[in-house]
Amino acid sequence: MAAIDFDAIRREWDEHAAGEEEWTKSPSVNRSLRWREIDRCTDPARGVRTILDVGGATGAFSIPLARRGFEVTHVDISPAMLDIARGKVEASPIRGSGSIRFIEGNAADLSAFADRSFDVVLNMDGPLSGSGPEADRVLRESCRVTRRTLIVSAAHKAWVATSRRRDGKSRDGIRAFTASELRRFIENNGLHVERASGMGSLAHLCGNAYVQELVASGDSGAFEAFVDECEHFDRHISPDGPGSNDDTGLFAIARRI
Repeated sequence: MAAIDFDAIRREWDEHAAGEEEWTKSPSVNRSLRWREIDRCTDPARGVRTILDVGGATGAFSIPLARRGFEVTHVDISPAMLDIARGKVEASPIRGSGSIRFIEGNAADLSAFADRSFDVVLNMDGPLSGSGPEADRVLRESCRVTRRTLIVSAAHKAWVATSRRRDGKSRDGIRAFTASELRRFIENNGLHVERASGMGSLAHLCGNAYVQELVASGDSGAFEAFVDECEHFDRHISPDGPGSNDDTGLFAIARRI
């Protein structure tokens, strides 16, 4: 795999910033599942105070977490993404004890932060999957700055294989993992992996048409019930499943012990 051009990556994410923000406004099985895990990992009983969102994009996770009272640091390589996120906070400021700071930066180099700087570190989607040959360094840096809990989502090799067959795209620039590969890498960097599995595999197997019809119905109760089923499927029926089609389908939670 050729060396990554981070300037090109920055331009690409800038071009996708508006679309990213629109996408986050629509219901997503994968995003709902991730929020459930984030909620568990940031339960007040755990004493979590500081959170780093690596590749926070337009603030889908970082801003709500700041509004809940956490001290959030939001890092992204894209100035356009950061502008949108800042604009949302300017339009509706963070109240109470929470705070958020925005930093333009590269997920492969978090040297601005000391080891074990953050109680919880989020590294989801683009920072890892989109970094190609630098993915190992990206993940190593996120492990390094984690004090307690690391939450990761990444491209699943099953998704790469099916998308290549379905749409003819090679996805050569995407770094994908199997669950065992992701687990092994994180544990080699000093954290204990509690979960490494597909996320949203039931939605994948039911098909996009089914999920889109469910979303279009506007029945939030039916949607949440389906998310319940998806969570049960991932945990108890097929943890090695391919993950969802609507986002990166591989997920891991790791703790420092």
